[in-house]
Amino acid sequence: MFEPEKLSLPKWVFNYVIGESCPYQWIPTKVVPPACIPHTAGNLPFALRVTGEPQSVALSSLRSGIFLTVKQIQCVMNAFHVEEPTSGSGKNNRVVKVDLATALINGLFAEASEEEKAFMVTSLLVRKQVRPEEAPELLVKLTSMLDTSEAQHFSRMRKAAVDELAVSAMKDKIAEKKASKEKKAEDDDGPAPSGKKRPLVKPDGDPELPKAKAPRKAEHEEKLRRSNVKAPREFLQFFPLVDHCYFKWLTKNFRVTVEFQDKDRLGLAQRTKSQRWYPNDGDKAAETSSKLDALEVVFQFLEFTYHRFWQKETDYNSSYKAPSRSNLEEALRNMESAAA
Repeated sequence: MFEPEKLSLPKWVFNYVIGESCPYQWIPTKVVPPACIPHTAGNLPFALRVTGEPQSVALSSLRSGIFLTVKQIQCVMNAFHVEEPTSGSGKNNRVVKVDLATALINGLFAEASEEEKAFMVTSLLVRKQVRPEEAPELLVKLTSMLDTSEAQHFSRMRKAAVDELAVSAMKDKIAEKKASKEKKAEDDDGPAPSGKKRPLVKPDGDPELPKAKAPRKAEHEEKLRRSNVKAPREFLQFFPLVDHCYFKWLTKNFRVTVEFQDKDRLGLAQRTKSQRWYPNDGDKAAETSSKLDALEVVFQFLEFTYHRFWQKETDYNSSYKAPSRSNLEEALRNMESAAA
């Protein structure tokens, strides 16, 4: 039984210095489970094993990969006396965030490899995000840790997360059932499911594949236009049959956005997903990769939203998936060529 006078209350510690005069250091450790704790240490629930020398809090954070704003990067540069570049890769040689991040990492980690520097710079530029398909499970876990008095304030959020998990489970069940049917049809000598004919066999034993039907791309795009879906033609083909949806490619802002405007259908759910790419005039391949990363994020959001809110429609396509990176790259190349 604990004696109140012997209990130690939690102590909050604040740090206001990040430079060389910082009074704190980061100690690299590894959690040791009870079964691995030496008996000479006593009966401990867990222990921490020191795995390295004490390090600077700021430098170890940068090395592990963290996101910082422009103002925060400038504060770190000032604290460690790293000079800011006078000209950059922006328009009219303007210094942009990528220039500050590169100067900071080169100034503090001159001996690091090019791969390590690239990782640290990218981490400073790109905020780590929870993927749309991972968000519901994370929300359920977080809300389950709240007290009853606090949890009631997040009841709507929790219900929306539970609904999204139910939709995801239903999609997995449909896909599993479809795969099971296809496998059974392959193992069976009878006709293929859905009345489809099996491939004919040529005299030499090779199967004769049926001729594929021409894709009704124009008809699909016309349906989307009638449903008030706005997007460049190169990307319109990747949209499912949704309505009141807008795809915005904002070159001046280095940003791509997918926005749903049907408030009655989506309710309190997220209706807009916007993702920034990072310009790099000196390395077009890196800039293209950043654009593709942004496109993947918004199309994953489109896929997630479609399967959650359009499943009751008669033309709902349960097998719809966001386009592959190679398809996005081809569409991006065609769009930029047409605009040039």
